[in-house]
Amino acid sequence: MNLEDRPDALVIHLPHPILSTNVVEFRSLLSAHFCSSPKCPAVEVDLTGCPAIDSSGLNLLASLYRESVQRKIPFKVTNPSSDILRLLTFLKLTERFGLTPHPADK
Repeated sequence: MNLEDRPDALVIHLPHPILSTNVVEFRSLLSAHFCSSPKCPAVEVDLTGCPAIDSSGLNLLASLYRESVQRKIPFKVTNPSSDILRLLTFLKLTERFGLTPHPADK
């Protein structure tokens, strides 16, 4: 995981699978960074290179989304794999995460 503080957004690069085996580590790092960045203008989760996500990973994304909503800042997910986009479409999370639904599953 790599965090990039840009003037327009906090970009969270998650180039690894987001699974129950590593989500606790990601959650603690993100929580610490959120606490130290109270004036973050937006949050972007970049899934480039993230091949898989399980229910714990989805819970992490949902937690980031909720934290962003509470802070009244924009939240989006970018560059999901086709499989992850299909999953987010099935779960009806694409709109909340700023994505266009998977074309085959609209």
